[in-house]
Amino acid sequence: MKFNEQKLEKAFAELLGQEGIFPPFGINIVRKPDEVLIEEDLKNFLLHQYAHQGITENETKSIILQLKSLPASDLYESNKTFMRMLSDGFILKREDRNQKDIYIQLIDYSGLHKQKQPEAKYLISVAAEDQEEYGEDHNIYKFVNQLEIIGSEKRIPDGIVYINGLPLVVFEFKSAIREEATIYDAFKQLTIRYKRDIPELFKYNAFCVISDGVNNKSGSFFAPYEFFYAWRRLGEKKLPLLLGKDDKQELINTRGEADGFNSMFTMIHGMLNKQTIRDIIRNFIYIPDSSKKNEKIVCRYPQYYAARALYDNIKLAQKPEGNGKGGTYFGATGCGKSFTMLYLTRLLMKSEWFESPTIVLITDRTDLDDQLSGQFTNAKNFIGDNTVVSVESRANLRELIQGRQSGGVFLTTIHKFTEDTELLTDRTNVICISDEAHRSQVNLDQKVKVTEKGVTKTYGFAKYLHDSLPNATFVGFTGTPIDATLDVFGKVVDAYTMTESVKDEITVRIVYEGRAAKVLLNNSKLKEIEDYYAKCAEIGSNENQIEQSKKEMAQMYAIIGDPDRLKAVAEDFVNHYEKRVSEGSTVKGKAMFVCSTREIAYELYKNIIAYLGERSSGFVNIDTTNYAQNFTTNFGHPDEWHQRSLPHRNKEGLIQFITFRLADSLPQEVLKQIEEEIKNLSGENRDVEKRKKYEYWLDKGLGSCALANREMAQVVQEAFLHHDGDKYNLLAWSIMPNHVHVLIKAASDLPKIIQSWKSFTGKWALANNKSLI
Repeated sequence: MKFNEQKLEKAFAELLGQEGIFPPFGINIVRKPDEVLIEEDLKNFLLHQYAHQGITENETKSIILQLKSLPASDLYESNKTFMRMLSDGFILKREDRNQKDIYIQLIDYSGLHKQKQPEAKYLISVAAEDQEEYGEDHNIYKFVNQLEIIGSEKRIPDGIVYINGLPLVVFEFKSAIREEATIYDAFKQLTIRYKRDIPELFKYNAFCVISDGVNNKSGSFFAPYEFFYAWRRLGEKKLPLLLGKDDKQELINTRGEADGFNSMFTMIHGMLNKQTIRDIIRNFIYIPDSSKKNEKIVCRYPQYYAARALYDNIKLAQKPEGNGKGGTYFGATGCGKSFTMLYLTRLLMKSEWFESPTIVLITDRTDLDDQLSGQFTNAKNFIGDNTVVSVESRANLRELIQGRQSGGVFLTTIHKFTEDTELLTDRTNVICISDEAHRSQVNLDQKVKVTEKGVTKTYGFAKYLHDSLPNATFVGFTGTPIDATLDVFGKVVDAYTMTESVKDEITVRIVYEGRAAKVLLNNSKLKEIEDYYAKCAEIGSNENQIEQSKKEMAQMYAIIGDPDRLKAVAEDFVNHYEKRVSEGSTVKGKAMFVCSTREIAYELYKNIIAYLGERSSGFVNIDTTNYAQNFTTNFGHPDEWHQRSLPHRNKEGLIQFITFRLADSLPQEVLKQIEEEIKNLSGENRDVEKRKKYEYWLDKGLGSCALANREMAQVVQEAFLHHDGDKYNLLAWSIMPNHVHVLIKAASDLPKIIQSWKSFTGKWALANNKSLI
């Protein structure tokens, strides 16, 4: 049996049906062909949900009319407005002005954690009285397939999840057995064709799902393809996590196998069940207060489960009943911890339980503080508090917190907590969230220092932080959950492993082959070093031992940098690399060496060059006395950066003009002609002449002109816009049929900026080569 798009659609419908989201066929939905709302469902929901407040049918029509009046011409702003109405609710002004206004929520969030009524300044209007106790939700769920929508063209989305008549999740399927139809084609169908032809549908979109059965990903309609991710966890079932102390084995949400067709099950039962999908819509879709890039961030599964687990654990840990240890989150590379912190902050701020807590976000580096500050200060509407402040000093923090009874998000570095022990606040609804919780955030112990003036006793920054906020609850984020972390912040309540990061394609899988360069070493000296560090492990270390350690490490560097060893490493690498290239096991490319010191790196470099000899092109005639100068010029990072014959200064704040040409897009017969014309030239003259001839024929229009393809040009434009306002300011750009001009004001490393453009567009072009021909 062939697993085509129709059978995939049927499989999704059956699985969603198991979650209580049942599928009427599109043609059975009563509506006009150009309308995307199921107005009857929305009207019936509102009449039932607010019957006790006397809502009238005419008032429900006013709500529907307000939603329909959002302009599709400004799709991002309309979706942003709708998402605020959907997650935070809004106020309905009554027909009878003598009656009290009604606080309307378009989805019944019964069964989720209770949230306090938003204050007036955080709503499109003001909130009404408290909600009743939560019970079973009364939403109308439907999975509608093959719904014909008439816009500038007729389009038929493969599936739409409707809640109360609102088209919140759009599905697009491609068959895994058709080589020419990939999951990326599903993404293009949504974000290019549907966006162009039926934009009305996406005014009300929460997120999208693309699938070929084997690959199943979700993401924001406004996000590039690489920000669509699988949902690899089911959620509530518990399994032991082998992290932390031996006598404190903790529990986390199960992962399970989530590859291939199994990822379809985890996507539907983990993400699209009634409980989770409503929670995501309410609390886990972040749209910045202002954005030049149309940003809309839909949570990934590690962020969702981590924020939820930490929230639950903080409730248990809150003083006076708890111990103040809110829990540790172990997040490997790619966990997206800054967004996890943001989602957790919203949960805490919106919660009735915590009664508008004060949140202190603490980092141990200024650059991390700047990064979080930029993100959080642009998320006041999402957080639900206007007081989001980057703290300048300890005195500034005291001024902001002392006397405050609730609310506020304050971002600071741990280093601001010095030996000033004055109390900031003794409130219990203060939550401290610490980034990099394995370093300076756990140094609670006393330190003894012996000087010429006598013995002094001091404590680390973390001690003064805890003394200043004695009743706060402390939460730690770390990629290295050492015992000291667990002692300060409590058990590991959730984790995102490197294995998961690799499977999610966040981290590139590392494939390595162990190779050892055998060198005769002084075994007695090695034994002495091993014994010394064993002793340190037993008794801990003080400053005297640290000084001694420096001396021992100097001896260790002498071993690692042994001339015979470096020579053996250089010869082994060259022989191994050249053998793999000759066998076809790898291709010629770049290699990176990681050395313990610059001096050892330089000595290894000289050994490789010496062993290569005549094979080392460009260095054959260099006198040995000029090695260092050549090494610095060619491999350092001087202020002036040269790419081929076109120089660019690599410095922040400069306006840079860059041009790309598609030199390899010429027809094969022209390339052969060029090679024939320059075959008698040699060295640098050959390269210069080849480049001139390439440019001549490209300017004649003989290239493949891939950029004349609308989709390819769109991908290039998306690459330019992706980091606009972050790594650079995009001033102007021009995409021609066979080359591109870009004008930017750089805010980061120029080679990395250009590499990100080339990498993104190159991968797309290779993956879609057939469709471009």
